[in-house]
Formats: sequence, C-alpha cells, structure tokens
Amino acid sequence: MLVALAVCLSGLSLPGSQGASKRTLTVGVVADQQEFHESGCELLLSPDSYSSERYVFMSHFNGQAVMNIDGHDLRFKLVRSTDSQKEPRKGDRSRYWYASGSITVEVDYTVTGMCPPDDESCEVIYYRAIIHISSGPLKKSIVAHGLCGS
Repeated sequence: MLVALAVCLSGLSLPGSQGASKRTLTVGVVADQQEFHESGCELLLSPDSYSSERYVFMSHFNGQAVMNIDGHDLRFKLVRSTDSQKEPRKGDRSRYWYASGSITVEVDYTVTGMCPPDDESCEVIYYRAIIHISSGPLKKSIVAHGLCGS
C-alpha cells in the first residue's frame, strides 16, 4: 500500500515547496518483446493477467533485460544478484541489479508459486516483484507479478 502511495505521490510538489522537480519516470509496456520470450523473466503490473503480454520488465537468463522508460525501450545489463543456487521454495527472495548508462533497475523477487510436482512439462516459477528504477535524483517503484522460466 505504501509503495502504491509513493508511486502516486512521486513528482507532486506541495504548495510552497521551493525547487521541487515535477519530472517523474514513466514506466510503460515493453514495445519490442520478440527476443525476450525464449527463457527468462516476464513481469506485468499487478492487475494485469498473465495472458495480457503487457510486460513492464523482461529479462534473459544471460543477464540482458529490457524496460520501457519514458516511452523508450531501454536495454539493461545485469550488474549483480543475490540469487540462491538451491531449488526455490514459496516465500524465497532474491534481488537483481541492472544498469544502462545513468539508469539503474533493482528487482526484488518473492516466490509465490511453483509448478505442480507431477507436471514435468512445467518449467516456470511465479513471482511477486517490486521494481525500483533510479535515474539521478528521480526514483520510482512499482509492484509487479510474473514468472521466470523457459
């Protein structure tokens, strides 16, 4: 709830505040999704369903990612992560940091679901994520959900 409030209030200036910037970061749907559908992570804004393909963050397992920020698809490279090498379980958390020029993206993942143990064709893990974007003094956080796998 606080994250949603912070997203709504980012960029607002209070009456009488001096020097408050009105510029905010705008996160949109990734326009060119073609090369990111093989294997990796796909995140949507929380109200969207998995079938909508309105992804705000997509990544490859090779460390490449894309987001649409201020109307442009921007490519990012993985800088570091806290991913565990053990089999994930519901509630496990991980964090990934990406960079592109002066823009940084931090994705905090929490496992929300797994494939059924008897479904050998299922190779995905479901997540809730908080995406933090920074560009100089501008910062924005959004809540998303999605999956990682192949």
